[in-house]
Amino acid sequence: MYIRHEDGVEVLDLNGQLADGSLASVRKKFAQSIQSALIHRLIAEVEDTSLYLGDWQKGEIQITGIVRITTNRYWTEIDYSVLFPPKPGKIEPAKGTYRNIVWNAGETPGCGALLQSSSGDLIVVRSFRHAMRSWRLELPTGVRRPDESDEACAIREATEECGVVSFTRAIRLGMVQPDTGVLRSNMPVYLLTDVVVDGARVQRDISESTMGPIQLTWADYRRRVVSDEINDARLLAAIEKARAHDLLVS
Repeated sequence: MYIRHEDGVEVLDLNGQLADGSLASVRKKFAQSIQSALIHRLIAEVEDTSLYLGDWQKGEIQITGIVRITTNRYWTEIDYSVLFPPKPGKIEPAKGTYRNIVWNAGETPGCGALLQSSSGDLIVVRSFRHAMRSWRLELPTGVRRPDESDEACAIREATEECGVVSFTRAIRLGMVQPDTGVLRSNMPVYLLTDVVVDGARVQRDISESTMGPIQLTWADYRRRVVSDEINDARLLAAIEKARAHDLLVS
């Protein structure tokens, strides 16, 4: 951990380490050059107002500057100085700070893939999530490699995490925003149709848990949603988007 200054802003660099044995492709996704480029961009977008700073007089939270940046190999946290809209009965805005988090890969750091078999079953990934300390049934997702397209990322992640052998079509469903309260992130999601998987073909990095595909009928999916066995917001949002496009067979 060390402190440095970038363009007059204090940067606390935690310098997190990737797991020993991480794949070369994973190291490229979390390269320090990408981390450094993001920090410069975050500072510049406030100075040149390419980031919408808001207007407290419209009831918005207005950014006035950057207090501190905390970063590691994966994501960066920005503490902004802000003006909050006045409380009822007050005229002047309230001063304070507000934090948000950005993946070092950017505001569109990765993609997800909703998988459906030719019979109409859903295919999800079973993975142990460190933050929740439990096994989850989720949408296959992951961070884009440098210069990788959204569609290619979604297909690759589905192949690595669920062992996709073949599919018929990849259809873009739109964007999912996982957590608008603190995370500045848009995740493109795709529907892969007529998917065939082989769990023996799953390819996980050393830093990931053992994962693999789980095939669910719609009745099983609904039961697991009601019982809270499935509560991954990205999976639920992707299914809702596919339904809105009249694309799911159920």
